[in-house]
Amino acid sequence: MSQATFDDLALNILQTCRTIAVVGLSPKPERDSHHVAEYLQQQGYRIVPINPMATEILGERCWPTLGAVAQHLKIDVVDVFRNSADVAPSADEAIAI
Repeated sequence: MSQATFDDLALNILQTCRTIAVVGLSPKPERDSHHVAEYLQQQGYRIVPINPMATEILGERCWPTLGAVAQHLKIDVVDVFRNSADVAPSADEAIAI
């Protein structure tokens, strides 16, 4: 894929997808996942926290898994903040939904 094609695809995703699940979103404001999710909210995106250890982050209800939230909301994009060893199960779950 050429850089121009990739850029066009990325721009299209950012313009048309409005609901972003953030797997591993931390309630701690100093964490990168928190900064990124907060920025996305400020830009008008709806973030959906995926964190089984929290009930609410950034004013949004937390969900334990992508599968659990997919029963209630349509997720457009999945952003994963996990250790690389833990990404594969999140990727499989994202594909499933």
